Amino acid sequence: MHRTLLILIVCKALAAATISAAQPAPYLSGVVFADHDADGKRSGAEPGLPGVLVSNGTLVVATDDNGRYSLPVAARTTIFVIKPPGYELPRGDHNLPLFYRRHWPDGPGEMLRYGGVLPTGALPAEHDFPLRPAEARNAFSVLVMADPQVHNPTHVTYYERRLSTG
Repeated sequence: MHRTLLILIVCKALAAATISAAQPAPYLSGVVFADHDADGKRSGAEPGLPGVLVSNGTLVVATDDNGRYSLPVAARTTIFVIKPPGYELPRGDHNLPLFYRRHWPDGPGEMLRYGGVLPTGALPAEHDFPLRPAEARNAFSVLVMADPQVHNPTHVTYYERRLSTG
């Protein structure tokens, strides 16, 4: 009886130790570079940019002298570059800036009414961020909006009218 109890206690302790020794998050590395030809791909003539900030939403790192970064990336994480002065972000569909890389290997994990984030699959070996050289600006126009909480098409119309007439 005592021997069986001792074996059960040892097995439970080993199982708890195994569970608590979680796998560390994988790392994503890459280069933030000056995309002189605006093709989104780094060529030998396009230098890495030192001192550019890159984040995973928890940690922020500055790129090294060659423009390299490395950050841990758990599932459901987004890696993003923080645009420095004198550069602009490339733009994709609908003129939206391309400044991040999502890592959602399995997607949202549950059925969502509108689908949610599509699965991204495995983490790539590297992800580079192109930045296009641009004239630094000192003046900005900003439109700040919050979540309007519209509940029906009539509310959408009210919000639309308010935005268009200022």
